[in-house]
Amino acid sequence: MRLEGDRHRVRAAHTVKGERIEAELFVAACHPKVVVRLLDEGALSPLFREHILSMKDSRGALQVFLRLSKPLESIRETCWIVRDDAEEARTPPISAVLVTYPMTSEHGERGGPRLEVMTYMDDSLFARWRDERVLRRGAEYEARKSELAERVLGILEPHIPELRARIEDVYTATPLSDQWYTKNEHGAVFGISHELAQQGRDRPQPRLRLENLFLTGHSIHMPGICGVFINAFSSCDRIRADGALFPAVATG
Repeated sequence: MRLEGDRHRVRAAHTVKGERIEAELFVAACHPKVVVRLLDEGALSPLFREHILSMKDSRGALQVFLRLSKPLESIRETCWIVRDDAEEARTPPISAVLVTYPMTSEHGERGGPRLEVMTYMDDSLFARWRDERVLRRGAEYEARKSELAERVLGILEPHIPELRARIEDVYTATPLSDQWYTKNEHGAVFGISHELAQQGRDRPQPRLRLENLFLTGHSIHMPGICGVFINAFSSCDRIRADGALFPAVATG
């Protein structure tokens, strides 16, 4: 895939299937580094291009999704962080895990309660499978995921003793999963890192120098679900360019 244009405008997107799609406006919600690489080198200044490509990304994550046969009594609908000193001392370390137990109203079409767990994890632990296709990384990769998921369950068990008996399905994702589906380098869960040194003017903005190309998503301004919503709102305001969006929403 590539974006066709010049130093002023994007004229068309070329898909991997060979289609050429023209449009007056292009909005990219993917990682800014992906967008920069899709553009011809002459479309952006070499200094700006190198700045974006050299920015530090956020960390990858191990994620464990559990479908449960019935609700849990030990915890209520909540989101909290659990630490385990013994697991943090092992290799690879599993330090703090973020546990999310959604409300019943958020269970979705498949129904039934679920529990979601996330912990930061470097993608170098899965380097040997980096070039393999999703769902085709082999038994050793699946065994590595199962081992890590088991360690996560061990961290949760003292706090939710009924958990294991109620697990129907376990789904595990690694940084490679995020990289495959989102194209975020190294499976970065929040895109470009939001550390202090990469804030303000140094951060990718909703609008590039190309007049009809806009960026949005978790690499712009703020991370997280709320952050992405605000970033999308900001991008829409830039596209409208009339300053009317924020006052209209603020006044109801």
